[in-house]
Amino acid sequence: MANITIDDVTYDLDTLPENVKGQVNNLQATEAELARQQALVSMLKAARLKYQDLLKIELQKMDKEDE
Repeated sequence: MANITIDDVTYDLDTLPENVKGQVNNLQATEAELARQQALVSMLKAARLKYQDLLKIELQKMDKEDE
């Protein structure tokens, strides 16, 4: 027996109509995709910072060569 709680009301998933179960599945899939996308954004932000650091290093090397 699996339960889901919505607005402080607990429902037995096994007794819900198929259309309601479908909406629960849609909500769960959406939540999972949001979590995946948030993790991707975090990874991209970290990569951006690293690329900025690498760019600064390359620019510093270029400036030293010009001296």
